[in-house]
Amino acid sequence: MTLQEAIKRNQARQARFKKYERVLRRLRQRIFDYEDAGKGEKADRILKRCQTILAPLWEAQRHAAEDRKLQQTPSAFEPGCR
Repeated sequence: MTLQEAIKRNQARQARFKKYERVLRRLRQRIFDYEDAGKGEKADRILKRCQTILAPLWEAQRHAAEDRKLQQTPSAFEPGCR
């Protein structure tokens, strides 16, 4: 795979994540309207599907945040720390 192909693939992947984040946000804002209209089960299915698709992104974000936090915290084994 060339660099250009990898870039295109990543752009498509990020666009997909962005699309499903928008859908999930709109769905959460209108969940009570859907339940009142009798479409609660359909809304739940879509909600779970969006969460399934976004799970790898959220996991990567959690992992990156944890790494940043650990890098900012000095270890007791580093020289100069008491």
